[in-house]
Amino acid sequence: MKPFRIHIHPPAVDEKDKDSVLSAMESGYVAPDGPFNRLFEEKLCKYLQVPHAITLQSGTAALHLALKNLGIGKGDYVLVPTHTFVASVSPVLYEKAIPVMVESSPDQVNMSPGYLEEAILDLKKKNTRPKAIIAVHLYGLSAPIDQLMELARKYEIPVIEDAAESLGTKYGDNFTGTFASQGILSFNGNKVITTSGGGTLITHRKAFAERARFLSAHAKEEKDYFFHRETGHNYQLSNLLAALGVSQLEKLEKYIARKRKIHAMYQKSGLSLVEEMPGERSNYWLNILHLPGGVHAQDLMDYMAGKGIETRRLWFPLHLMPAFKDFLYYGAGESKGWFDRYLLLPSGPGLTDEEVEEVAMEVKRFMGDK
Repeated sequence: MKPFRIHIHPPAVDEKDKDSVLSAMESGYVAPDGPFNRLFEEKLCKYLQVPHAITLQSGTAALHLALKNLGIGKGDYVLVPTHTFVASVSPVLYEKAIPVMVESSPDQVNMSPGYLEEAILDLKKKNTRPKAIIAVHLYGLSAPIDQLMELARKYEIPVIEDAAESLGTKYGDNFTGTFASQGILSFNGNKVITTSGGGTLITHRKAFAERARFLSAHAKEEKDYFFHRETGHNYQLSNLLAALGVSQLEKLEKYIARKRKIHAMYQKSGLSLVEEMPGERSNYWLNILHLPGGVHAQDLMDYMAGKGIETRRLWFPLHLMPAFKDFLYYGAGESKGWFDRYLLLPSGPGLTDEEVEEVAMEVKRFMGDK
């Protein structure tokens, strides 16, 4: 197999990013936490219009702390999508809680409100009340968050938004991650902007922010020596990585504009892509190609790899994996259909027009051979 010439979403790093990290190194704040953490948090709050942000080592860490803020513990039921990356669900198991898998719909890649309500009502019949809903915004596309939040209010279930893949995506006037009392972001190397590894918990509640910050630093009491009444976690983000985040955030809107242009170019070339909902402004983190009948995603992926072009399968349904097969599941197999009939295309903001055209050409060439 040829090495990839065109990657699916490489990080876009420039000289300003390097200068920002060098500035942090020269300041002497190399260990976790420091002035760039506070600056990054302030800039995120201003951009997203939320009062509190806590920079952390990963989006997974942010989700874990969000669950702890809600008091999720052993035996509690948490409603999660089956179509998502495992990190959206693993923190539920960290706390020995029980994930309940909820399907997508055939025409919406994110969690189905219909199946969500079916799960809530069935658990109610079993005399069980879910303690939380984790609503994930996949591939940069907003979940039907207005409907999910309406159901959450109706049944009085708190929501955590997993916006790891959708920083900058707006639904109506608000950014994904800000509809619920808590949201999480990821700045992993393949996201729209990156801190190499890193994440953030955003919240409208001061108590949640204070609790998460406390737990992220080993739950150390405010004393001049190390004293602990409870166990915490080593989840603080390095000041060096926060410095990269500060510089990257300045380019977020430029990157989103470029990614939306890439999406439009794929469309114009004749490719069938999954679209944002009415009233949505997607960051189009990864463009989702709809394959015609008779074409399998793996076959196209293998063909593109032979041309030096990286593509990727959608997330494999969690309820079909050995680690999650014994948990409750609500749906009719829709996410397996998404996995089989769709493929993710190169979508990084650093793609040139010529590279976008080459990707589209090779996809159409493969389709023409079928």
